[in-house]
Amino acid sequence: MLSTLSLRRSLPAPRLRTTLLLALFLRVLWILLCPNEPSSDQVMYDEYARMIAQGNGYSYANGEVAGWWPVGYPALVAPFYFLFGEHHAVAYGLNTVLGCLSILFCFLIGRDLISERAGRFAAFLFCIHPSFILYTTALGSENAAIPTALLFVWLCVLGAKTRTFNWRLAAVTGLVLAAAAYVRAPSVLLGLCPLLLAMMWHQSWARAFAFTALTAAVCVALLLPWGFRNQQHFERFSLFSLNGQSNFWMGNHEGTDGGYTEPPAESMAMSLVDGEDYMGEQAWQFVRDNPGQYLKLCVQRSVMTLQSDTIAVEWNKIGIYKRFGEDTEVVTLLKLTTTAFHYLLLLGVLAALYRWCGREHRLREVFYLFGAAALTAAPFILIVGGNRYHLPMMAFCCILVGWILSEPIKKTTVGRSSAD
Repeated sequence: MLSTLSLRRSLPAPRLRTTLLLALFLRVLWILLCPNEPSSDQVMYDEYARMIAQGNGYSYANGEVAGWWPVGYPALVAPFYFLFGEHHAVAYGLNTVLGCLSILFCFLIGRDLISERAGRFAAFLFCIHPSFILYTTALGSENAAIPTALLFVWLCVLGAKTRTFNWRLAAVTGLVLAAAAYVRAPSVLLGLCPLLLAMMWHQSWARAFAFTALTAAVCVALLLPWGFRNQQHFERFSLFSLNGQSNFWMGNHEGTDGGYTEPPAESMAMSLVDGEDYMGEQAWQFVRDNPGQYLKLCVQRSVMTLQSDTIAVEWNKIGIYKRFGEDTEVVTLLKLTTTAFHYLLLLGVLAALYRWCGREHRLREVFYLFGAAALTAAPFILIVGGNRYHLPMMAFCCILVGWILSEPIKKTTVGRSSAD
């Protein structure tokens, strides 16, 4: 007869409290070890936060009103600069808290979708992810984008599990989605999560649409003030930052490799809004004229974004050089470490996909995780690619791999019963 032997993995699932303490220790240790200073995009996030903290609003140091970059992360850092002083260590402390919140939300999603054991493994993977540790001393919007995205996905799970329509939960979910959109506009794509859950659990579509509609309404209502602000300063009503069309142009124009490109000189001579319109028209014309090339660029952007994981190391070079000297090999070693962990996580996701597709009864909860990961990947696939844009997706990859690690290995063998 056929008998199934279940071989339990010997790897223990770390307790959540232990994981959070380890996460705190690793992140504080890195802050002490790496006396970093902002570079690249971090300089602008830091400048915006300082201007807001000084009461000058969302603007550049020269007083010019800002609108091209998203306001969410600088607006989150600014109150802490105001209260504790405009020191980079203040932002790094906030990043530590945000990282621990991401770990907690990874656990909650894994626990409420699959099992507590899966949630604990997911939290542990996020905890020890080298890039997420190194990002503690990087002033990047991902520090805020990841926990808000995870929290939103978890709240959608709670909403789907309630037997009746919970308007209060839907309203809070909309608030979190607005916060995520203020940090990164493409986060609004996660608003489709309640419908994914309805499809997954065969729920009432009326309730799912009601939850989605109220979530969207609250989100839009909270984004409206920013839209009116943009209308006032730039004569362009936009609920988000005014960089969507330029990002789309970067990834879609003649000669692009799908990644970051300096804006054309002619657009830089225009006003912010006119330059955006110009680049948007150029990009859409390119896509209409070259649909095959656009699809090729989608693949190219995906490969470009996922082929390595080095941005956290790049953004910490100043601190690394200060600690170890400019002739050190530490930068190279850290890039190898972050990329190796990145590849292991991607292999784990492929294993999760293989196992899920091969199950006799597919876990619908795992389908939801793949869907959420796909929604966070859509921007770098469809718009513009780069080493930095994969990080929100990797949080959901931690949960998928947590599922793999949490389940026993099952082996089927053929044997004889005593009755034969």
